[in-house]
Formats: sequence, structure tokens, C-alpha cells
Amino acid sequence: MICRKCGTSFPDEFDHCPKCGKANVMEHSSETDSNIHIKVFPMKWYLFLLFVYMPLCAFMNLFSGISSIINPKGGMFEISATEGYSIDTLAKLNLLIGIVSVLMALFAGYTWYNLFKRKKNSLLCINSIYIANMITNVVFLSLLSFIDNNAMGDIVSTVFTMFILPTLIMVGANTVYFRKRSAFFVN
Repeated sequence: MICRKCGTSFPDEFDHCPKCGKANVMEHSSETDSNIHIKVFPMKWYLFLLFVYMPLCAFMNLFSGISSIINPKGGMFEISATEGYSIDTLAKLNLLIGIVSVLMALFAGYTWYNLFKRKKNSLLCINSIYIANMITNVVFLSLLSFIDNNAMGDIVSTVFTMFILPTLIMVGANTVYFRKRSAFFVN
């Protein structure tokens, strides 16, 4: 027999798929065995996300978040009185970004777990990480531009080229990649 859900082949005496537990299975004869072709896609990007990107994302967010929380006047961005910014305002902004970064580090850990367990919501989690990082950076730069009106023009082009465009590209690429490999993510 072969499972309709995950494609696993198993003995006829089994009522449920031993891999995914689905009860609805279809029988096939030796004639149809030769006609079954399961397309296997390379998994290099999945392995990169699992072993490099997610751990690095979690570590970097945790490191920048903790440094911003411990020292809000010198966390992600060094703040000095000579720059003309309100130090208290930037310190509060740094503290807020630090808390959000720690939360994103925790979510990156959760996403890593979902990838490791090959859960179906892995795509949603990966794309959420990209979007959350983009939103955090866009909000931070936007708030910074309100504090320093001279930087507004530079910030608009920076936000688009460094955050929005790459995020849209990665979300699209991950969506295509994960949908082609949807049979691999069965839990």
C-alpha cells in the first residue's frame, strides 16, 4: 500500500500509515508500482535554514536585544549628546527594540524547532521572521527619522532597498521552495 498523504509505501496488513498515521490509504499493484514517481527536490536551502540561518538569527536577535536592554543608551546604536538627539527618547527606543529583538530570538527558536520537526507551519514561521525583522527595522528607522528630520530622505531609500525589497524577495522564494516540498513537511 501507499499512503495518499505522505507517499510512504508499507505492507498491506497495516491499516494506517506508519509514518504519518493517516488511515485513508490506497492499494496498488505491482503494475502501478513502476508508474509511481515521487519527485525528489534538493533540500540544501532547508538545511541552510535549519543549521545556519535560524541559529544565527536567534543568536543575533538575542545578542542585540540583551545589549539594548542592559544598556539602552549604548545598545544597538551608540547615543551621544553631541548628535543633537534626545538621549532619553533614543534610549527608550533602544530599549523597545531590545525587547522586540529578544522576542524575535525566541520566535526564531520556535521556528527552528518547527523546521527540525518538519512541521507544516514552517513556511509561515520563516516568512514571519523575515517580515518581523523588516517591520522592526522600518519602524526603528521611521521613528529615528522623526527625531532627526534631516535624515528623512536617506531613510526612505534605505528602508526600501535594505529591508522591504529583500524581504519580499525572500518571502516569495521561500513560499515557492516550501510549496514544492510540501510532502516533506507532514507533521
